[in-house]
Amino acid sequence: MQINKLLLNRTYSGLIAVVFFALIAVLINNPASDLEERVTDLENRVTVLEEMVTEPEKIETTTRVSDNRENWRKLREGMSEDQVRELLGEPYRIQGGRSALWHYQMGGSIHFHRGKVESWSEPF
Repeated sequence: MQINKLLLNRTYSGLIAVVFFALIAVLINNPASDLEERVTDLENRVTVLEEMVTEPEKIETTTRVSDNRENWRKLREGMSEDQVRELLGEPYRIQGGRSALWHYQMGGSIHFHRGKVESWSEPF
């Protein structure tokens, strides 16, 4: 009886070993073809996306609009953010949300409440 169990255990062990070595052989012969294929596909997709991206246009100006005192003196309470941008250009820093403070170069700032000019201080 013990001999039969011993032979049966050896048979299962041998079968497991054969399956194990067969799997290793498959992996060795085809190590990462799926992975390599996926990497190649991703590289191609990145190349296409890079070609689609264009460099943003650079706007070159000799003087900043916000430095013009005449434009600052055209500010009025109740002006919209878009009107201020048109008059003074983009601020270099914005703080807040519903009640916001826009900072311009040379010390000028504008206080907005709900998107409308409430007060301002001209640059030095």
